[in-house]
Amino acid sequence: MKEPKIFGIYLARRYSGELLILHPFRPDSPIFRDPEGILLEGRYASEPGPGETETIRRVLHGELEKGLRKNALDRGFYARLLSSAGVFLVLYLFLSIVVRDPVPLVDELLAGVLGAFAAWFALERRALSSEDFALRAAGLRRILDTALFRPSLAAKYLEEVLLDAETLEPERLAEYPASAGGGGFSEEELRDFAELASALEARLPREDAEEARRTAADPAALPRLIRRLAGKRSSDLPVLLSYIRIKALSGVDA
Repeated sequence: MKEPKIFGIYLARRYSGELLILHPFRPDSPIFRDPEGILLEGRYASEPGPGETETIRRVLHGELEKGLRKNALDRGFYARLLSSAGVFLVLYLFLSIVVRDPVPLVDELLAGVLGAFAAWFALERRALSSEDFALRAAGLRRILDTALFRPSLAAKYLEEVLLDAETLEPERLAEYPASAGGGGFSEEELRDFAELASALEARLPREDAEEARRTAADPAALPRLIRRLAGKRSSDLPVLLSYIRIKALSGVDA
């Protein structure tokens, strides 16, 4: 029997006390391709309090539903686009050739556009109400409900970096080393770091993520990046700095 592929859910506490929850439920995630072949495992720096467990569960189920719906709709995007265009063309030609009206083009265009929109939304509803979608959703909910949580070095390190990034002054952060000189990690810990870096990168705006990747490869660029984001008072700075540190610490190529 094939070993299930493990995906991590990471919990780290921010300086404000709020939990940062990083999960693999992004629309392009491979977990949506084969739900039966995966295993979800939670990792935390410090165990959540009694009142936080239900909140974490609710957030994760909400993110799972959003990712699952977006994945299903993205997979059928081009088919819906072609079908809607076909409906528009058929209606336009039919009304142009068969139905004579006093104002040419206006009625044909309006009917074609309305028909195309109707076809688009009907196909979306069909995709989200299919048996395949229902089975995948039920399987993923079950896997999430049975996920076990354990302490993690990667989550602990993320919590420490977040604390620094949210409390130190920009000038201090600009001198912050891109790597703590880490080494001697086990294969499992390196996998955790790599997975955590990917999850952090997914939360960043595309422009910042690209610059962060360059900075991970060139630590000398870190002060300039920090000063730029600090000048904009960017709320992404703690996540971005955590991403750079963890990517460099684990030795993952940028």
